[in-house]
Amino acid sequence: MECMTYFEDFISSINLSSSDKEALKKAHHELKDNLQHDDDTKKMIVASFLQGSYKRNTGVRPMVGKTADIDVVLVTNINHEACTPNQALHRFVPFLEKYYPGKYQIQGRSLGLKLGRVDLDLVPTAMMSNEGKKRLLESKLMASDEDYVNFSAKNNMNESLHPAEALLIPDREANTWERTNPIAQIDWTIEKNRKCNYFYLSVVKSMKWWWRNISKGERHPKSYPLEHFVGFCCPDGIDSVAKGVVSVFETIVQQYPVKPYLSDHGVPEHDVFKRLSTSEYEYFYNQVINGAKLARRAYDAEDIYDSVDLWRELFGMEFPEKTRPKQNTPGFSSGDHYTPEVPTGRFS
Repeated sequence: MECMTYFEDFISSINLSSSDKEALKKAHHELKDNLQHDDDTKKMIVASFLQGSYKRNTGVRPMVGKTADIDVVLVTNINHEACTPNQALHRFVPFLEKYYPGKYQIQGRSLGLKLGRVDLDLVPTAMMSNEGKKRLLESKLMASDEDYVNFSAKNNMNESLHPAEALLIPDREANTWERTNPIAQIDWTIEKNRKCNYFYLSVVKSMKWWWRNISKGERHPKSYPLEHFVGFCCPDGIDSVAKGVVSVFETIVQQYPVKPYLSDHGVPEHDVFKRLSTSEYEYFYNQVINGAKLARRAYDAEDIYDSVDLWRELFGMEFPEKTRPKQNTPGFSSGDHYTPEVPTGRFS
């Protein structure tokens, strides 16, 4: 069964909490204010915007003991031809030492900030073309910390946000600048959600929650590669979250027993599964087989109690429970009052 209202409650329970969202907004606003008022960074940064699962509204609440996080793209005027990736990332060290001493670390392709209950990833990028820059600055993508996907859906918007060329992101480990296009990822998600009758985001969250319960957050594929794969396997036109979940599971089982090459949106030469090893995919695929069987049984179940129990087995206790009615004593209605007869004889 599709258990529509149960899935609604399930998604609500695994979403980021309102307090987490407020903490993320506060941290992002403070970061933007600091960047705009610092003498060095305000000359270097052309624009900034949120990306990642928070912006696309495809994320779930963090595991116990973990923190919520967001990615902030910093579009800079750094000349990638004259500046190495390592040099580009280190240009922000004076700013970080001034505003976030002891709270940052230089990562492979970003700068990580640990701010108590939230983490921020600063992703410096090389400047795009002038035309792309103009479209970006005029876009409503810049206007809000709210998830842009739902905002666009509610307002029936499609801004065609793809820049004339992808941004360039510094990769310290490879010592190269790699193309990236987070705007294309956002734009694609908006369209996919529409094509899936606005059930797509919940399908992604459901699959992420299922995999996190299986992997304990330690195994690949991680958040975005899994999301991308779900988008690749989820058919358009679904009319429920349950239908989307079953379809994704069964599509993977039937069509992808071997790790596929997944072209990134806007950067087709980038394989989203590049860092996923063959053995990691095999483990994931075997878990998908088990999940597919369970999801199909839950979907096909004709009894609501059986269906809910099976969905709950698949997704864990966050999926709402439906308590079965207590069985009455045979031959008596719930309104009958039965007083057992006291035996006589040697017990009297």
